[in-house]
Amino acid sequence: LSNLLKHWRRKPLMWPRRLRVQIGLRREELDAEPAVIPLELCRVDRPPMKVSFCSQPLYGFQTLKQELPFVMEDWLAYHLDYLGFDHGEIYDVDGTFAEALEPWTRSSTWRTSSLAYHK
Repeated sequence: LSNLLKHWRRKPLMWPRRLRVQIGLRREELDAEPAVIPLELCRVDRPPMKVSFCSQPLYGFQTLKQELPFVMEDWLAYHLDYLGFDHGEIYDVDGTFAEALEPWTRSSTWRTSSLAYHK
């Protein structure tokens, strides 16, 4: 499998978008069938990211904004700029964070990090 993956990284366009493999794990001291773990590898057509984060499901931005007006800007600046995360995934349960996240989710030439918004 390791040789296959090394080749896949060198020439990714020669391989299918998905590769399904199964890994069998067995303890030597037990005489039992191995546990089989299905694994699906997906080719990603973008450079690998060093570090990314995702939020817990968020909701009720209006109430949060009344108590802490710049909380999203500060929180995102801390993670993306100060800590140096390459990418973030934000999960918004009720859609109230869309307006606050709009400047961060639109493409920009000055920002090296990216942010994905899920409503």
